[in-house]
Amino acid sequence: MKTLRFLIRDKQITRQDRNAVVAGAVNHYELNISFDDDWDGLTKTAVFTNGRATIDVLPAKWDGDTVIVPPEILAVAGR
Repeated sequence: MKTLRFLIRDKQITRQDRNAVVAGAVNHYELNISFDDDWDGLTKTAVFTNGRATIDVLPAKWDGDTVIVPPEILAVAGR
């Protein structure tokens, strides 16, 4: 599984890796986010969209600060 790494600091998100994302991949990508202290005690929800589908991943589906990218989001190339 490839990990897409992001850092959220001072309300700005930046990508920390150079992994390519390929359409059609199923359970191939996970998203890992490093949050700064502003997020302590807050509930985090990841919202994925590809322009056709939007999927909210609620805290119960997270493993710490990591979540699997839903395959429905990668179903359409170029989105």
